[in-house]
Amino acid sequence: MTVGPVMYLAAAPKQPAVVPTLTRPRGVRDLLEEPPHSRYSGFNLLTLDRASIVGGNRLRVSNGTRKHIDLLADGTLTAVATFNEFLGWGRRDFFHDPKINGVAVVEFTYDFVLLYERLLAAHLDPRPNCVRFRIGLQDAIYTDDGGNESALYLSPGPIGDFALDEYRRKAAPSQAFSEDMDVSVADEEPYLDIASASYELIRRLYNWFGHTDDAIPYTSDDETAIDIEQIKALG
Repeated sequence: MTVGPVMYLAAAPKQPAVVPTLTRPRGVRDLLEEPPHSRYSGFNLLTLDRASIVGGNRLRVSNGTRKHIDLLADGTLTAVATFNEFLGWGRRDFFHDPKINGVAVVEFTYDFVLLYERLLAAHLDPRPNCVRFRIGLQDAIYTDDGGNESALYLSPGPIGDFALDEYRRKAAPSQAFSEDMDVSVADEEPYLDIASASYELIRRLYNWFGHTDDAIPYTSDDETAIDIEQIKALG
């Protein structure tokens, strides 16, 4: 089976920390099994899986091959999601038309930052003053089971005019992408500016594809944050 392109997100405290309840029957595993989410039926981190201890130092939840979330004992959180059957567009054969779903990547990123804010609030000791986030792609240019080479492509803006899509889309310039950014942790809740941090992660992705900042959908009026209410309004 071809898994194809994947997107990954990671976050880790910049200062040493531990997750005290990582191997306990209650605590942080409850958060991984029932993560906060913008929409129950949206592109979120819900897996419907029970968390499993892996290697004695991490918790893992998965949803088939579509998404995997790992939390390490030092507070490092990673989420990996496939474009086929999850972050890709529609229900067509993704491998013959590898279009990224803009709603999906924005919402998935927002909910990842939302989850890490909840980890900071209740499950990291001590709470760090800075978090490093990473966004990346693997196998953005790939060979399918038929031996055909294809590249992920990303269109600007929200779901819109399909007639113009082929002229505005931009293909992945290379097989892999990865970029980091540091985000300060506030002294009180909310510990992260979720809307701003998720926007900055998404901006790096869109810029890598060659899009200017105005191509990013579902943003605030000043185009500096993700406006999650616009995505909630989609239903």
